[in-house]
Amino acid sequence: IQILVTGLDYGELRKFQNQIQQRIRGVRDVQQRGQVGRAARIELFFTGKTHDFIDELQAKSGAMGYRVEVREHYPNRVVMHVTPR
Repeated sequence: IQILVTGLDYGELRKFQNQIQQRIRGVRDVQQRGQVGRAARIELFFTGKTHDFIDELQAKSGAMGYRVEVREHYPNRVVMHVTPR
């Protein structure tokens, strides 16, 4: 799944990636593909459908310490705005 994440600087993005990899079921790997300012592109290897990932991320984002707003989603692509709480 290709994900465009806005709202996080480099350090916050690394923490967010680690949280996704450790807490979301079905995530096999998370790789950063580039960042400009507070916009980053990451690639997520997920065993399941995109909407399953989004549903679980929305459910667990508060416990992870983030507010996640999904702005667009397609079968293999998601655009989201993430802010730390």
